[in-house]
Amino acid sequence: MTRPRITIEIDDESLCISRSREAVAFRWNEIRRVVAYKRDCLAADQLCFSISDGDWETELNEDMEGWPELIRQLPARLHEFPAEWEWSPRLAQPAVANATILFER
Repeated sequence: MTRPRITIEIDDESLCISRSREAVAFRWNEIRRVVAYKRDCLAADQLCFSISDGDWETELNEDMEGWPELIRQLPARLHEFPAEWEWSPRLAQPAVANATILFER
């Protein structure tokens, strides 16, 4: 059984996560929090973001289509979101208590 493909799409108004025929969108101005962390997947760690607008929360990860564009766009779309070179080293540490808040309003 194959897992459904999850796609991250970005436009001027929102961040949209779609799977098969379902989609959820977070308007940029409504995103309240972004937390980065690693998940231990035995062979390698997986970089993840938890994104919340206060009502809904979802997880995005580096295996999703559109992840590289998300990493490029977040600093431009969310005021004071750090550039990748600022937060990436924090997550490179061992997978013990490595969650870090990257954005919160």
